[in-house]
Amino acid sequence: MADLTVTVTDTITISGRKSGSERAHTISGINHVLQSIVNVPNASSFRALSFASAAAGMLQLSDGSLRYIRFTNTNGTHPVYLFFGNSSDAGYNIEIPAGCSFVLSEDSFGTGSSFASSGTQMDKISARATGGDVVMEVFYATT
Repeated sequence: MADLTVTVTDTITISGRKSGSERAHTISGINHVLQSIVNVPNASSFRALSFASAAAGMLQLSDGSLRYIRFTNTNGTHPVYLFFGNSSDAGYNIEIPAGCSFVLSEDSFGTGSSFASSGTQMDKISARATGGDVVMEVFYATT
């Protein structure tokens, strides 16, 4: 097993004055990582990840194994929408603006637990681009 260290650094200089911060978070017990580049089609849903109880997608994980996942929209113009939901298509959409990332850590969002206060259990993550096809980077770490 290995430790994954995730570091977020913010830096800015305004009128010659530097500001920012750096935060690091370590996630223990990692056995597998995957970094992948995927093409997300315009105006069409693409299943990016499934959990064991759901139909297969690009990536399929065992319940309870996901500890960290990062989605990065590498496009400079168009957003990507992630859908976190279940097999009944109940769930939530999150926009990743052009050039930005969305990160989830620890397994508080697997099929064995609630992703949100409504109690919707997540068993898939789908992606959809708007305005044009988008290239998205996916990095995840599991036990």
